Amino acid sequence: MSKDQNSTEAQLAQEVMRLRAELRDARTIPEQIAEAIHADEVKCQEAITEDPVDAGLHGRLVGLQRARDIAMNVSAAAVRKGFERNKAIVDQTPLPGANLSVDEIVAVVRESRGE
Repeated sequence: MSKDQNSTEAQLAQEVMRLRAELRDARTIPEQIAEAIHADEVKCQEAITEDPVDAGLHGRLVGLQRARDIAMNVSAAAVRKGFERNKAIVDQTPLPGANLSVDEIVAVVRESRGE
């Protein structure tokens, strides 16, 4: 194996590890957002229990629930878009002498996502 080939494979392995870390981090974003919004929802529900006729509290609760749903959908879409962008970059990058095919790289990334 040539020195260039070893270097290319090392760079490829680093890129796969970076992508795994990015995907792992991206999966926690929806959970963090949901936890923050859920805490506000609980406070709002407690306030509604104390004052059940306050229409503003009911509206706030509905808004929080909608915000949570939107945040979860946007975050999930961002993860998918990032994966597709990274796959496109890998597909377009020539890998002279690399032992891993693009399909193998994609399989590793999907495995790291739990797909």
